[in-house]
Amino acid sequence: MNGLQPDSIAIHRLRIHGGGVSGAVGLERISHELRRELDFVSWPKVPGESWVLIRQVRARSPAGRLADELTRATAAELQSGDADNVVRFASLAELLAALLTDLVRGQAIRRWYWRRWAHLFRLPASAAVEQLLTEHLSRLPSLCARLAKLRRLSEVWLTLDQAAAERLLQAFARRSGFVLPAARSVEREHLKPTQKTPPLLLQSTAPLYQQWQDAVRSLPLSDARLQLALVLIGQQIAPLMLLQAPATLLARLAEAFGVMHTPAAQRPTLPSVAARGTPTAAPAAARAAVSATPAASGPDANDHAAAALHTAVEGVAHPYTPHPKDYAPAASPIAADVSPAALAESIETGAGEAQAGAEPASLRGPHDSAPELAAAGAAQPDDSHPLLRAASPDPDFTRFVTAQGGLLYLLNFLNRPEAQSLLELHWALLPSGWGWLYRLGQTLRLDERDPIVPFIAAQLGLEQPAELQRLPPLPARQELLNLARRWYGGAGLWQPDLLRLNARIHATPSHLDLYAPLAEVRLPVRLAGLDIDPGWLPWLGRVVTIHYD
Repeated sequence: MNGLQPDSIAIHRLRIHGGGVSGAVGLERISHELRRELDFVSWPKVPGESWVLIRQVRARSPAGRLADELTRATAAELQSGDADNVVRFASLAELLAALLTDLVRGQAIRRWYWRRWAHLFRLPASAAVEQLLTEHLSRLPSLCARLAKLRRLSEVWLTLDQAAAERLLQAFARRSGFVLPAARSVEREHLKPTQKTPPLLLQSTAPLYQQWQDAVRSLPLSDARLQLALVLIGQQIAPLMLLQAPATLLARLAEAFGVMHTPAAQRPTLPSVAARGTPTAAPAAARAAVSATPAASGPDANDHAAAALHTAVEGVAHPYTPHPKDYAPAASPIAADVSPAALAESIETGAGEAQAGAEPASLRGPHDSAPELAAAGAAQPDDSHPLLRAASPDPDFTRFVTAQGGLLYLLNFLNRPEAQSLLELHWALLPSGWGWLYRLGQTLRLDERDPIVPFIAAQLGLEQPAELQRLPPLPARQELLNLARRWYGGAGLWQPDLLRLNARIHATPSHLDLYAPLAEVRLPVRLAGLDIDPGWLPWLGRVVTIHYD
């Protein structure tokens, strides 16, 4: 966010006034001391993933107590609910969606709370949208989901011109680590007479089709805006396939969207785009499974991959308290027991009877306050647990409690080079990292009644958790288990107890965060490197972070 990071404090302008101060030298000394103190004070807390922008905060106090008085004044502003001085957003995606909408409509310059982004006001709308999206490429799936929910996706997306959209497409491919296919590859895949879009692939794309239809339904395949949309959809459905056989996947998705139903002679030609990334990565949350046809390798891999396609199947830690109140919408704008993140804009103050003000300011909390999608309360196995769906009422944030949080430890196992080689070799059997995670968890007797199971099913585009049984068996099962025993067997880790971890999981289309109590840290797990932050996992399509509170 233009340098503003979560769980951080940034003051944009500091002004100090005061009597009883010996001139400019005295004011400079007080300013230096105050800035140092402000780095260590306890700033007021905001709920969840919300961002709070404050126009101005003023405080009057003797110099030695000015920092504490300023934080108290900030808390008072937060509690006041003054809409002229305080603006709140439930998440970063919501904030960015509102900013993009105002940029497109030319209204951002009228809002005091967008002052931090004033450098965008001078740009044409397409360039402003491109720059802001480029700054947040890792959150692009979540941001598009939020724009769609607000019915603003089409308005913002169609503001991009061709050149801007193509630059975004190439930047996204480089960031995600996959290779954009040449035009002829996608055309060739579509022209194969025996290749039809599988019904289950159509099923898994249905929620995303609803999200994107208004923005792209009139665009030809030659339009970079449509191509970028298809890439984002592919990232959601089958990141491993997008890495290994992008032409096949994009051709099938275009067909599913009805883009390529015109005769070949009348069909628009794709531009020859070949942005190169590291061919060991693929994009976001997946929902596809593939038949047991072995994966092909070499330059004709895309040709063989089409025959294989069969079944579609987004600091300061907050306290861990698995109680229903933690998973319901915030009752008030500010929750005193959740931590902040960023204070922005300016401060005025003085000496003796000093005065301080901040203008505007922003505070961001560590987890979202959006409505809950999944079970609230204790993570007790329950066959009637509500299904977490990809097309949920709030696609930006899925939250639930699990007793099998250790399943995410296996992401670090699957991310090791030897395991990655097996995923790359057998991607056509399970083109989604979620499928590999689920099947590997079953080797450790994953509790199928735990809420994490319907969550994985939703990531795979399945209507019911029971449909997970239709996935192919774990590819290279014996090789993976041999690696697990070699790496973790000596410490006695590779057993069902590894999965037992009481935790909260917060997921967006771009990020996955696990929150567990500090008491749950296990030294053998830490020494084995299983609970480190995986970060960006291209084969899963998510940025994964593990937090201990």
